[in-house]
Amino acid sequence: GTINQRLNQILSKAIEDRGVDKVCERLLVMKLDTLSPKEIIEQITISLTEVKPDLVIIDGVVDMTENFNDPYESRRLVQLLRNIAVQYNLAVIALIHENPHTDKARGHLGTFLLQKSWRAWSLERMGGVIKVNCVKARGEGHQPFAFSLKANLGLLEVPVPESGRDKIACKDLILLLLQRGHIKRCDLYKLLSPYKAPRTIENEVSKLIATNRVVEKKDTLALA
Repeated sequence: GTINQRLNQILSKAIEDRGVDKVCERLLVMKLDTLSPKEIIEQITISLTEVKPDLVIIDGVVDMTENFNDPYESRRLVQLLRNIAVQYNLAVIALIHENPHTDKARGHLGTFLLQKSWRAWSLERMGGVIKVNCVKARGEGHQPFAFSLKANLGLLEVPVPESGRDKIACKDLILLLLQRGHIKRCDLYKLLSPYKAPRTIENEVSKLIATNRVVEKKDTLALA
């Protein structure tokens, strides 16, 4: 219940920020990591029939197999995921870690997933930012992009960092928040105070106003 509630809150905020009126009521979160691979597959199959989702995200696909290095078992699991996608007319996103000290997905399972997937991404933590690279695409791929997930700011798409030490500049955070709509100056300070010093926020707001990138009317800030 608690996991579902928290995810609903996060998705509601993300959807609201993008101008969509309501959250899909078919969201279901299941904690299955204590079950055996056979039990996990059974629970997912039951839920597919009941919930009829458009998208299934499996966080830790290796939990669905006894041995992710077994070629036969790995190939059979990948085929099962493909069958699920076709039978239930949905998309499947399977998360798998990379092998230690390499950029290859774990085991034979990772190899077969990459071979059969329509698209594959790798996530790289760079400072306080997650960089997303497209490592495989059937058809046109996409350029790298980056995001940051902060407790009170939600999900923010941010500039792609050039090094692991890069952090999101205060100016960029202000502009990213204002892309969602106008905001009162005091509310902006409250949102940014856990990450930036008040003097820094004040100085950056003043610079953005002075350079005509941000306008202020009745203590409310908006993009110019």
